[in-house]
Amino acid sequence: MSSSPRRYYLHVRLARAKRLIEQTELPMVEIAIACGFVSASHFSKCFRAVFDINPSAYRN
Repeated sequence: MSSSPRRYYLHVRLARAKRLIEQTELPMVEIAIACGFVSASHFSKCFRAVFDINPSAYRN
């Protein structure tokens, strides 16, 4: 396995968040909570670290 279970789970959560951003108009805070993040700011930081774009910019 090339990545830790924690990192794998983070990527699974972010992939789900990415789909929700693409397919819904839910507010970012609701997407963050639905994907297991404790805050929208933590979600945004993780999303940006993996995809090199913040969630709001990705939606637009």
